[in-house]
Amino acid sequence: MNAKDTARCRRETVVLRAGTEADLPAILDIERASYPTAWTRTAFVHELHNQHGRFVVAEQYGHVVGYVCSWLIIDEVHILNIAVQPACRRHGIGHALLSRILVQAGQAGARTANLEVRRSNRAAIRLYQQFGFETVSVRRGYYADGEDGLLMVRAIEKAGQTP
Repeated sequence: MNAKDTARCRRETVVLRAGTEADLPAILDIERASYPTAWTRTAFVHELHNQHGRFVVAEQYGHVVGYVCSWLIIDEVHILNIAVQPACRRHGIGHALLSRILVQAGQAGARTANLEVRRSNRAAIRLYQQFGFETVSVRRGYYADGEDGLLMVRAIEKAGQTP
């Protein structure tokens, strides 16, 4: 994305939709730019076809600029992976993706949501806290590079409730 495209990274112009295999090249680019230990194409294909999985992408002007993967099992949604293209961060796209997953989960009967986040990922932690997630434990050495993970949880009181 160039500077002109970055200026257009606004939540209001984003379309949220189900992810497809055609989205994987863009998703993999975002993944590699976002995480020190990136998911593989195989992992994303698995999530696209997982019966418990929910895979939502944020598309803007025909380009995928973010995604979120989650599992919905019985009354719990587990957020596995969420990322936004670096040039489009801090424009509400991550907020929109997380909101969509929580609304879908609430509509499907979920009562709780949980996720793990790197202790050093302050921006993500702030986003999750805006949604009412609270840290309930530290998972020592959780990530492949030895960094601790924070387990964060939030209740879903009503179908679709978001901040």
